[in-house]
Amino acid sequence: KEVFNDVFNIDISEGGIHRLLNRFANKTTPVYKLIKQPVANSKVVGADETSVKIAGDKHWFWTWQTPKLTYYKRMCREIQQLFVFLFIEEVSPDNNASERAIRNVKVKQKISGQFKKEQSAQNFAKIRSIIDTTIKNGLNVLDGLSLIAKFEFQFID
Repeated sequence: KEVFNDVFNIDISEGGIHRLLNRFANKTTPVYKLIKQPVANSKVVGADETSVKIAGDKHWFWTWQTPKLTYYKRMCREIQQLFVFLFIEEVSPDNNASERAIRNVKVKQKISGQFKKEQSAQNFAKIRSIIDTTIKNGLNVLDGLSLIAKFEFQFID
């Protein structure tokens, strides 16, 4: 709210910001879905999770990432396979890249405390997936987000 007021001289309520984020997150859905498939089909995927609060309840945020893609999702905790790096050479023995990817969720939580609604958590996952993937591919984040905001997708499930 302060950025809109102080930088852009736009008076906007917190509810107005949430409506804008909901609209923008809806526009990111086709790109978000496009990120998921190649991550799921990748031979090697790094993963990490962190707990978050949504409306006071504990939930889990997961990130799955490759050198070029990052995909966030909010879900229940699942059992992970351990020591895969002993059997597959391409798998790093540390989890540093995934830890760096999930750090954005913790920063968000430290600033705001929690996601007040499930929709807010999902919006964060979609938008942050696109931001991180844009960065990994050496593209300008503002240009990428601006393109999505202007473009009208017609995505058929």
